[in-house]
Amino acid sequence: MTIVDWAALKTTDFPSRTDERLLAVLPIGAIEQHGPHLPLGTDSTILAGLLDALRGRTLGGGRALLLPLLPVGLSPEHKGFAGTLTVEAETLLAVWCDIARSVARAGVRRLLFLNSHGGNGALADVAAFRLRDEAGVLAAALTTHRFGAPDGMLDADERRYGIHGGHAETALMRAIAPDLVAAEPGAFASRERDVATARTSYTAGPARLAWRAEDLNAAGTVGDAARATAADGAALLDFLAARTVEVMEDLLALPLPPEPLSR
Repeated sequence: MTIVDWAALKTTDFPSRTDERLLAVLPIGAIEQHGPHLPLGTDSTILAGLLDALRGRTLGGGRALLLPLLPVGLSPEHKGFAGTLTVEAETLLAVWCDIARSVARAGVRRLLFLNSHGGNGALADVAAFRLRDEAGVLAAALTTHRFGAPDGMLDADERRYGIHGGHAETALMRAIAPDLVAAEPGAFASRERDVATARTSYTAGPARLAWRAEDLNAAGTVGDAARATAADGAALLDFLAARTVEVMEDLLALPLPPEPLSR
């Protein structure tokens, strides 16, 4: 297999040369409220399901090493709901970068932050830039929901507003962990429709308002979860795995940046 778990390797498995095409993948999730129908661990459960799907695939031109999943992320926008866990941005940035520096010391100088929670995205971008600058690592940050969904699965309204606990995430959970999904999830309208303009909104447009989950819906979730099926979830999981493999292959094909003069 060309996609393997870092923790299953022995210290002697790492290369003595740094030009071997290896990519480390650091999965970053979240533990936060997802409304009345999904568990707190939705983002990390979906990410674990994606990792399982990746383990069954092969790569062209190199190997990917899956680092242990970090289940708690940056979730201050969900602190108004019981059960949410969050870590300060500065702490997370330090932890992510420390792990990446350990990866580089093992001779692996390509790294992908594989992120399943939108709130982690901006910080993962910062971490990737820092690693390129300070450690000479070819780093990238991938937030999985940016891939969208297979054609025809989500209507325009859901693609625009169903960003948290809606059709896509509920379908994925029905496929990955169906016992954790409420029997009859509902539809949760977004208040963003009432405030969004072509210029300013919560989630789109050139000027984006800072928000907490309750700003969008009192239940803390938005989107039409009632339409989600396990079949949709399985198709979406396969779609995300295929797109992620393509990104991994892109990174393996790129040349490494020069090593920094000093560390």
